[in-house]
Amino acid sequence: MLTLLQSPKLSSLGFVHGFGTRQADVGLAATSALRETALTQLKQAANGAIDFAEVEQVHGKDIARATSGGRSNVQADAVWVETALVAGAVRTADCVPVLLAHPRSGAVVAVHAGWRGLVAGVIEAAAQALGDGCDIAAAIGPCIGPGAFEIGPDVAEPLVSKVDDARVVHKKGKSLYGDLPLVAQLVLTRIGVPLSRIDRLDHCTFTEEHLFFSHRRDRTSGRQLSFIAPNSRSPS
Repeated sequence: MLTLLQSPKLSSLGFVHGFGTRQADVGLAATSALRETALTQLKQAANGAIDFAEVEQVHGKDIARATSGGRSNVQADAVWVETALVAGAVRTADCVPVLLAHPRSGAVVAVHAGWRGLVAGVIEAAAQALGDGCDIAAAIGPCIGPGAFEIGPDVAEPLVSKVDDARVVHKKGKSLYGDLPLVAQLVLTRIGVPLSRIDRLDHCTFTEEHLFFSHRRDRTSGRQLSFIAPNSRSPS
C-alpha cells in the first residue's frame, strides 16, 4: 500500500490526512489513467473512506468551500471542508502544502502556498475560515528547502517584508535563498496558532529526488497530493 507522510499532531487529533510522494503522480502531465490510479492508491492509503475535493490553483489567496469531492474549475488556493467523507486536497511540486484543522469543530482547510500565495496572505485567509488561530492545529508539508530555493531581490524583499524577519532569506556566496517553511511557520504563529500546535515535515522536494517531484529541479514534473478530511468526532 502507498505510504503517506503524516503529521504526528494531526494524527493525534484524529484527522485523516497525508502528504503524498512521487509514488503517486497526480500531475496534469501524467496520463488520465495514471492520475486515476494514483488517486485510487491515495484513497486506499487514507483508509478508502474519503473523496478528494480540488480546485484550480492560481498562486493567490482565495478560499473555496467544498461540499463534495472531485476536481472543480474554481480558481483558489485553499479548500475548506466540513462535509464528512470529503477531503480538501492540493497539488504541489515545490510550493508549500499546509494542512489546517480546527479540533473543536472538526473543519479543515488544505492550502497551496507558493511564495506569491504566502505574501498574498493565503494562510491567513485559510485560518480565518476556521476561526481563532489559537484553536487551530497545522502541518507544514514537504516543499523546496531553504538550501535549494535560490531567489532574486524581487522575491527576497516581499518575503522579508511579509513577516518582518530577515531570517527567512539568507545569502550563500553571491546568491540569495528563501526559507518558505519558516515563512509559513511565522505567519501561523503571528495569527495566533501556538508553536506547539504546528508540525513541520522538513523534507526538501528539490534535493530528495527519490521521494518527491520538483518543478524547479526537473522543469517538467509530476505533482504530490496533500489532503485532510474533517473529523466530526475530534476531541476538544
